[in-house]
Amino acid sequence: MPQVLGCDELVPGAKQRLLRALSQLDADCLLIDVGAGVGSNTIDLFNAADARVVVMTPELTSAHNAYGFIKLALYRRLQQAIEGHPVASRLAETLGGGVFRLGSRWRESTIFLALIEGEGLGLVEPFRMLLSEYNAKLVGNMLTKEGDQNTIQSVKRMISSFLSLDVEIAATFRSNSKVRDSVNTGQPLAVGSTSDFDVAEFIRLEKDSWNKT
Repeated sequence: MPQVLGCDELVPGAKQRLLRALSQLDADCLLIDVGAGVGSNTIDLFNAADARVVVMTPELTSAHNAYGFIKLALYRRLQQAIEGHPVASRLAETLGGGVFRLGSRWRESTIFLALIEGEGLGLVEPFRMLLSEYNAKLVGNMLTKEGDQNTIQSVKRMISSFLSLDVEIAATFRSNSKVRDSVNTGQPLAVGSTSDFDVAEFIRLEKDSWNKT
């Protein structure tokens, strides 16, 4: 019986073939759920998207994970953009061999840009453009009280301050028993609850996120 491998087990050649095949699909919108984790395959699929959406809950661990995932995804994007350029080795000398990995001494995107600018190679503006066009969005899920919005906003501010990314909070969803009911009945939430707050948020997510890409 043939074995079906998961995404995390894709070798580089297979991953590139998958990404090319996905880009050639005749579809108006392709939604890829990459799941949890920070493996290179997961991050590369995330970065291949036009709209990059990170779903988080208001718990502290989820906030840390959301920020950490976007940080590593951005590191990976910058790493691929500078790969093969002589300045890449000089960055490694300054910030360590794991410059684009969790735990490196690089904490802020401004440090990266300052080092690039210091090389005088005319690279800083293209990288500023990369940061400005890195289309990442946050979605808050399972909110139970009004203060939970503050946690989502805090992650947005951290991303702006340390990564120089202006991420959008695309939608926030309550902890809603109707969602569980819709899963159990197999009936979409919007069909049975057309006036529900979360239905309105789904509509906002669709209009504000997908139609802007």
